[in-house]
Amino acid sequence: ELKFCDTEIARRKEEIESYRKLQKHLEELPKKLTHDVPLGKVGFMRGRLVHTNKVMVLLGDNYFAVCSCFHACEIIERRISLK
Repeated sequence: ELKFCDTEIARRKEEIESYRKLQKHLEELPKKLTHDVPLGKVGFMRGRLVHTNKVMVLLGDNYFAVCSCFHACEIIERRISLK
């Protein structure tokens, strides 16, 4: 029982850290029009993103919504507070 709780706590901490990294990327994304785009494990190439302030957010049960990066960050904060 105790071991299960420890692994669950570790998993939740990893999820929260993943959400924090995503939130950091979403805050930076709308600031520039061009970003280095990963080209597999080989390297990067110059890319041009269109609509840098629009993202799709999973609402649950395979339902997605298009929203702004700011709104997506608010959703991430709510998800973190529930963990």
